[in-house]
Amino acid sequence: MSGSLSGIPLGFDDSSVVCGAGFALAKPSPCDWDFTSSAGVRVFLRKDSPSVVAHVPDAQANSEDILESSHTAVQEALDVRGMREMHFVALKNAEYDHLLWWRDPEVVVR
Repeated sequence: MSGSLSGIPLGFDDSSVVCGAGFALAKPSPCDWDFTSSAGVRVFLRKDSPSVVAHVPDAQANSEDILESSHTAVQEALDVRGMREMHFVALKNAEYDHLLWWRDPEVVVR
């Protein structure tokens, strides 16, 4: 099973990705960039995409934890990118405008 958000893979086909999130950007990304946060969360920006995606490699207790770990990693990525390249991009309505997903061994989608 595969899936994407604005052309960025959500990681369903990667067994090392346990959960993740997608967020809307205030303006499209000016570049492609892959970043691994200090917590090991992988963050993906794609040029001209209005979204950013985070792949979380470890299990989170609940949806609030997925949101917090993903949001923290995405903010870290955007901050680092802005400092390094002067490409400043911000999230838009992150608290309300996001997509969360996680693997559940009890549920099989076909």
